Amino acid sequence: MPSIEKLGLSAFSTKKAETEPWLIQRAFVPPPDFEFLKGDHSTVIFGEPGSGKTASCLALEQYGITNTKRLIVRWHPVTSEKVKAPSTSLAMDQLLDILCSCVRIFGEKLSKEPSLLFKAAPATQEYLVWFVKRFADKKDFLETLPSALSKKEKDQFNELNERFPHDLFEDDFDPMVVATEFTKAMEMIGFASVWIMVDGVEWVTENQRKSAVNSLRSLLSTLKMFNIPYLSFKMALPMEFEAELADAIAITRDRAMVFRLSWDEKYLSSIIERRLAVTVGDVVSIGDIYNTEEVNSWLMVCGGSNPRGWLEYFRPLVSTYWDIVSSGKSRRLSKAEWKNARSRSSLNLKFDPETNQIRVGMGAVKMLSAEVGAIFSYLYKNQGRYCTKKELYYKAYVPFAVPEDKIKDFGEQFTLSKEYDDLINTVIYRIRQIVEPNPKDKEPVFVTSKRDMGIRLSTQAFQ
Repeated sequence: MPSIEKLGLSAFSTKKAETEPWLIQRAFVPPPDFEFLKGDHSTVIFGEPGSGKTASCLALEQYGITNTKRLIVRWHPVTSEKVKAPSTSLAMDQLLDILCSCVRIFGEKLSKEPSLLFKAAPATQEYLVWFVKRFADKKDFLETLPSALSKKEKDQFNELNERFPHDLFEDDFDPMVVATEFTKAMEMIGFASVWIMVDGVEWVTENQRKSAVNSLRSLLSTLKMFNIPYLSFKMALPMEFEAELADAIAITRDRAMVFRLSWDEKYLSSIIERRLAVTVGDVVSIGDIYNTEEVNSWLMVCGGSNPRGWLEYFRPLVSTYWDIVSSGKSRRLSKAEWKNARSRSSLNLKFDPETNQIRVGMGAVKMLSAEVGAIFSYLYKNQGRYCTKKELYYKAYVPFAVPEDKIKDFGEQFTLSKEYDDLINTVIYRIRQIVEPNPKDKEPVFVTSKRDMGIRLSTQAFQ
């Protein structure tokens, strides 16, 4: 087996693909259905934050560049505080912006390989010179080229610049015609296709978010955009956009194939183990660090089905393991080391009283039943202090379970008795099953109890 370059803890120091230049070559794990994304068809990938959208885009770019010669163009939809309704006109505005991105990338290609233009047929040369003049930030074709060209190359470019007029097309040209001619020209000079990579859609205000959605919806609702030969869109979009784009005609008519980034435990374990390998320079499994079932259970609760979540909550474990390996030893973590490593995680709990939704770390959002939610809400309002079972019964459960007009007749009919002691115990058990990273653990981290004092909720674990 070939040796693996050891990166140390830097392999876990970041969780964003754009800041990890080594990722694609050394530690990328393709998501399910990745092979379907490679074709020359348009695709829309929806995913939650941290689900691997950017890593997948970077891997697609690498594939498009190295395996088959494709022109890779990165583009972001134009966002604005002024929200425009989806329309064909807005789609054309986006297409013009895409063409500007295309000319920048094509200019970079020309600077590295001038022969791309010299070997083209005259008609193709004519079009491409006009295209660069029209869409480059600098209108002079020669100004778009690097100063490092040889005198011969400069002379050849100067000849092309003078030979072909700037007004080959009128100013009121159709952007669809320009895009079609550009992609055909790219095919004629050796590019199999042009891929428009859409990723990193960001916004600060709600208007900017809506502006991005409307820009994308305009593109996806313009069917002829997806009929341009040798042109494909590869869009990686936030999951929250899916509902707003699902009925766009390019999607409903399968001109743009839709994928959801979804990972199961097996894939997520592979992501961790691939990074482990480049951390220590050898093949290492999760089981080499600690009990696989316990680690995976912890990561699934805290990190959910999200690669970024798994990396976040595995980091204290690998740090502890790295200390052991660096000392010249090779062994699994002890139970005490396992617990101590977990306690260094910044694990918290978020709760929405209005919807009864709860989320631990980056795990899946869960819904509490009305009965459980009533008692949990009371603990949440009184977080940090111990609430007695009697208090939870009369101040949380009774107002939920007894009609308001009968509460005054209800009274405190019982002293602490097995009747409601069992009820509160059952509800606390159910809460722990939902919120605790390891419900079987005798030392809960969120919902703790103390004899003669009651139950306490902490939204920050290990306090």
